[in-house]
Amino acid sequence: MAGPTQRIDYASDDGNTYDVNVPTWQATVAGDAVGTVGTGTPPKGTRLRYRMMLNTGTGREYKVKFANVSQANWRAAPGSSITYSRGTNGPPSGTYVWGGRLGERQLFKH
Repeated sequence: MAGPTQRIDYASDDGNTYDVNVPTWQATVAGDAVGTVGTGTPPKGTRLRYRMMLNTGTGREYKVKFANVSQANWRAAPGSSITYSRGTNGPPSGTYVWGGRLGERQLFKH
């Protein structure tokens, strides 16, 4: 999904804080603040943590990346309802529910 992006401070499971670029609509939904202290990028092969949000009207799912595990929407129970207003970019406005959490993964890259 094209549109504006935002830099966030991604608190990695490896203990480092990285400077990561995500779509602005994802940062808004997740509650990610604008990045100020992150340095560098995650190691090659890192897959960032995310949750899926399901549009209850259309049945379509959208991936939302989260900067850290202390955020309220990361901790919200699966099936919890959220209301999303689109603005200019991102998925359509509507009622969504949170799916399960998918934690950070490190794939082997040679």
